[in-house]
Amino acid sequence: MENKQQTTFENMQLAVIEEINNLMEKDPELVMINADFGLLFRSGKVPPLFPERILDVGIAEANMISIASGMAYSGRTVFTTTLAAMVEARVTEQIKLDVCYPNLNVKILGHGRGLSFGEAGFTHIAIEDFAILRSIPNLTVLAASDAIQVQKMIRAAYEHNGPVYIAVPRGGVPLVYSDIPCDFQIGKAVTIREGNDLTIIAAGDTVAYSAEASDILSKEYGVSARVLDMASIKPIDRNAIVKAAKETGRILTVESHNTIGGLGGAVAEIVCEEEPVRVCRLGIPDCVPTVGMTKEVVHYYHLDSEGIVKTTLEFMKK
Repeated sequence: MENKQQTTFENMQLAVIEEINNLMEKDPELVMINADFGLLFRSGKVPPLFPERILDVGIAEANMISIASGMAYSGRTVFTTTLAAMVEARVTEQIKLDVCYPNLNVKILGHGRGLSFGEAGFTHIAIEDFAILRSIPNLTVLAASDAIQVQKMIRAAYEHNGPVYIAVPRGGVPLVYSDIPCDFQIGKAVTIREGNDLTIIAAGDTVAYSAEASDILSKEYGVSARVLDMASIKPIDRNAIVKAAKETGRILTVESHNTIGGLGGAVAEIVCEEEPVRVCRLGIPDCVPTVGMTKEVVHYYHLDSEGIVKTTLEFMKK
């Protein structure tokens, strides 16, 4: 099934509703369950077309996953939605045992991942989801970089047989794929900038910043930085990582995630096994993150284009 049209939104949540509407129109058995996240479906810009198939279980995230597994056992495809911070820890047991053990068609949307809720503090900051969830068997882990890609991901998750987690940043995110094709496939990286001096591998909300940093590095410093959008965290594109290591000799990973166990860890594992080169992992150090507005916290941890440029230049000297 093809999208009716490319989304006109930059807001990730509006794009999600639009694509869920598209899928529900095609599949009368598709259901969405949310845990106290009804605000997602109350926007006048994209009203839900099938509200009778959207359930809200309240502040009961574990129940949401268990109910979804029961519906999936009956043959339905079920999407669930809540905050990423609740997915990565509060419902890990239910995801592992109720969904992934029987390998059910439950698709889990984690909204506001990374530093999206920087002003809300550690309870709402989700910087461990990749590390926790990529270690669970049968679970595909994806990270959306913009509103165009999140719709492709939702469609791919729907067509994929088995559990899927999709990490969704909060609110408006710059469109990475407004001028280049969004050829998303599970298990494949997308090259959004060519380069030979090093490779920047990013995922989710750091992809746009990485692309901007690559442009600055080229224009102002003469550094040719390849940029890979590693939207599929698991399965990860092993071939693209090995190719980057061979051709550029250095890899910088950029993610709004703890530097332990996330994208950087996954890339380092493959590089160590296949093609040893220098790897620098840029992310949140192993600490309780500082509190502040999202852009301020992103800047504090050097995850914006300015910080990526600075980190790259320092890395190139080593």
